[in-house]
Amino acid sequence: MSSSRNERIKEERIKLARKVGERIVGLRNRENLTRDDLADRLGIYTTTLRRYEVEGRLIPPDIGKLVVKYFDISLDKLYF
Repeated sequence: MSSSRNERIKEERIKLARKVGERIVGLRNRENLTRDDLADRLGIYTTTLRRYEVEGRLIPPDIGKLVVKYFDISLDKLYF
């Protein structure tokens, strides 16, 4: 793979991660939950949740499943 292709892939992953983070913030706010509340309910550290919401880190599949189960949404709604 060329370096420009690798860069594009990296940029797309970052965009997706940021969109997912924004969606989690929206879902959390809709339910009037603090970041601490949601992290506790998902069984993860608040700093970990912050990384997903703010820093654009990709969410591992196991955490994504916890989020969609908690909010009773589909994976499509979270990721797309």
